[in-house]
Order: sequence, then C-alpha cells, then structure tokens
Amino acid sequence: MVVKEIFQNIGRPRLLCQMMNISYYSLKKRLGQLPEGIDVMEEDWDNLIILDACRYDAFVTAWANRKTLDGELKQVRSKAPFTNEFLRENVHQRDLTDTVYVTSSPHLHKTNDGVYQPIEANFAAVDHVWKHEDRFDPGLLVDRTKKALEKYPNKRIIAHMIPPHQPYFGESADKLEEILTSYEIENWKGMVANEIPVDDELIWRAYAENLAVAMRHTEDLVDVLDGKTVVTADHGQLLGDREFPIPVKGYGHPSLYVDELLNVPWLECTYNKRRTITDQGESDTEEEAEEKAKEALRDLGYL
Repeated sequence: MVVKEIFQNIGRPRLLCQMMNISYYSLKKRLGQLPEGIDVMEEDWDNLIILDACRYDAFVTAWANRKTLDGELKQVRSKAPFTNEFLRENVHQRDLTDTVYVTSSPHLHKTNDGVYQPIEANFAAVDHVWKHEDRFDPGLLVDRTKKALEKYPNKRIIAHMIPPHQPYFGESADKLEEILTSYEIENWKGMVANEIPVDDELIWRAYAENLAVAMRHTEDLVDVLDGKTVVTADHGQLLGDREFPIPVKGYGHPSLYVDELLNVPWLECTYNKRRTITDQGESDTEEEAEEKAKEALRDLGYL
C-alpha cells in the first residue's frame, strides 16, 4: 500500500516524506521495536467511553476547564495510531461476551473495500449507531448507551463517541469547512502537501471546540452509568505537529507511532458501587450494511 501511494504522490514531496516516515514505523513494528500499548479489554472497568482521536494534552486542558468529571487522570499509550488498528489490536478474535459495544464509528464493520481488513469480535451485542441518519451526533450515542445499559445491566459497556474526531461542530469548524470544501483533494493529505492553506491555530480551535462537545456529552453519560467508568481514546491526532524521523508537518492520524497519536487519556471516574458483570446470555446477530459503512467512513474522511 505504501509503495502504491508513493507512486501516486510523485511530485508531492511532503507527502512522500510522510510515506517514508510511515515505512520507517512499519519496519520498526515488524521488528518488534515499538513500545507496547495498553490492552483496554484487560483493564478494570464496567463502562469504557472512547473519545475518537482525543490526544492526551488536549484532554488535560478540556478536563481542567470544565472541572465536572471527578476522578483520577493519567496518560496511557494506545496500541495504535488509528481506529481500525486499535480495534484489531484490542478486540479482534477475542471472546467478549461480557461486553456490549455501542459505536458511532463504522470501523468494526466489514466493508470489503480492500482498505481495511475485517475485524471479528465476539461481543454480547453491537449497537451500530453510525447506521442512523444523525450517526455522528454524540447525543444519539448517549441515548443508545443508556438503552444498552437498560437491556444489558450485567454487561460491560463500551461507548465509542466520534468527537473530537471530525466532522467538527462550532464556529471555527464552519470557517475550516468553508476552506476545505473549496479544494477537491483529501483534507489531511492536502494539508500535509501544503496544498490547502489552513492556519494551524484555526485547526486547533475547531478541534478544541469539538472536544468540548464531547466532554459535555461524556459528563451526561457518566452521570447515568452505574459502576466504574473510564474515559479514554482510541488514538490521538496530529494538528500541525512535526512527524519523525523526517520533520514534515503532519495532520490527521496516519500510521505513525508518534506521541501525539499514541498518548491518550485514561480517566478513572469516581463511582459508588460496581456492577455485576457476566458473560452469560445469547449474543445479538449483526446486520450486514456494507454501503452504509462505506458512507460513514467517507464522512469521517477515511475513503
């Protein structure tokens, strides 16, 4: 895949530098030279709220500003710099019949597009929130998670929320969207190639506003979830940070094993009583929804 992209981007030197960086980390991974990330399924929690693309430093600021989520915060290292690999590293081919997955991200679903390999996880149930018309609305995820808890009171619950990942919501998001839609090229690659002139400060503001949206809905969710709740992220986000080893400016979350993409929050929220968790009971059958999965991935900027 990297070789193919190199040929596709001849004449775009900054993107070629990024491809070389990706190749560097790909080799280190094959040689087993990358630090091991946290296995989220082996950690102690009853509810796990995943904020998609939430970097640790941004979360620290957002958490300090709101001061409404009580608990202990620490930095952990994710197993992957993007969602599909995060799921593959944490849930692929595992017996997770004690867990229900409520997700606004379509990455668990097989799309047969040749880009992502299918992920097989034996959850007790999966609620594919992304199939709904307002699939990326964090309020919908909160509602669906509440319903999952009512239906499965003795299961661990994972709620995978899209913000702070794009699409962005807010005043800065509107300004950013106006710029991006005027270019018929992929957003993050266009920024890396310096073909889309966007101020990094604007990108940071849009990202921070999205994280604020995520935090508000996370608070709502923590308030109604019984048991021990942990807030974390699948990976971080590059917002004009310098990559390594070639210091080209990076955007989005390519396959680079850098701190900005791997350092994520792990907030263990204050709780009163644990839930009783069991792996007993029948698992739900997952519907096939190939076209909707592809549409959702396109909306998220993956296809």
